[in-house]
Amino acid sequence: MTWMQPMSLLLLLSIAGCTESEPSDHQNRIIPEGPFMGIEATDTPVLLFPDFINTAFGEYNGTFNSDGSQFFYTVSNIDFDVVVFTTLQKDGTWSTPAFAPFSAPYHEFDPLFAPEGNQIFYSSHRPTKRGGSSNASNIWKVEKLESGWSEPVLVPLFGPSQGNYFSSLTDEGDIYFNIWNTGDMYKATKQDTGYRIESLGDIVNSRQGDGDPFIAPDGSYLIFRSYRPGGMGNGDLWISFRIENEWQQPMNLGEPINSEYNEMCPYVTTDGRLFIFSSGRFHEHYYDAGLKDLTDVNNKLSTWDNGQQNIYAMSAGFIEDLRATAIETTR
Repeated sequence: MTWMQPMSLLLLLSIAGCTESEPSDHQNRIIPEGPFMGIEATDTPVLLFPDFINTAFGEYNGTFNSDGSQFFYTVSNIDFDVVVFTTLQKDGTWSTPAFAPFSAPYHEFDPLFAPEGNQIFYSSHRPTKRGGSSNASNIWKVEKLESGWSEPVLVPLFGPSQGNYFSSLTDEGDIYFNIWNTGDMYKATKQDTGYRIESLGDIVNSRQGDGDPFIAPDGSYLIFRSYRPGGMGNGDLWISFRIENEWQQPMNLGEPINSEYNEMCPYVTTDGRLFIFSSGRFHEHYYDAGLKDLTDVNNKLSTWDNGQQNIYAMSAGFIEDLRATAIETTR
């Protein structure tokens, strides 16, 4: 990186760079090992590696490549988001999280691997023209090369307005994304002259802050975040199945995935085994922590359990259970 790195993000790297033997509040952290970080497919969400992946900063939008040897995600601090990654090393452990090589000095977030694992699509406020100023968020992509990653290329999904976020792909190359200003989700189909943009329609879209659409590689289901009525808290995760070429009424994923806090950024690994999402839930709320003074408050703020977003993982098996329910409902 040639640009000045924010001090808070440098702190992130220094925290992640602590070793097990160093005297630190983070000395008991666990370094992940093996493909997909050795994550077990549990029936309840598990916090991903405190003080390694999840820190006092906000973390969201975790995504693995197809063989589970790379993990990209977003680190957020106040008004600056950056794409970060870690990779499986030859000794079986995962590397210290670092800035993605294609990241730039603009807000950048929402990395998602394409199904085959050789492309990453992500959101960025970088200028769309050389020498221009920072624009609204647009979708960019990078390609995996033998030497690393390609230079970012703009994906022109301007649709009804600019401000595009969170793009996921089907095996056929259709791109699902959301536009924050409209509160709707869209599908982009590649044409000879660009992309044909269409809304996902009123069954899926509620105009109540729908977004973060993860589309199954075969296009059979969509998991997304919404602030619509009927949720459990702030933002909830919902799922809609495509049955007989029609989207079905979305179902709230319920507990233990959703909570009274904000859940967002759903992702299912290519093998269909793991469900990854982000949540702002507390494990021990400030009011329950017995904080006696401001020093205690500061110490609490310095942990991963401070109300910022954290990344969780669990089994994706619930999807097939819900699909069966959706199919039964259509009969």
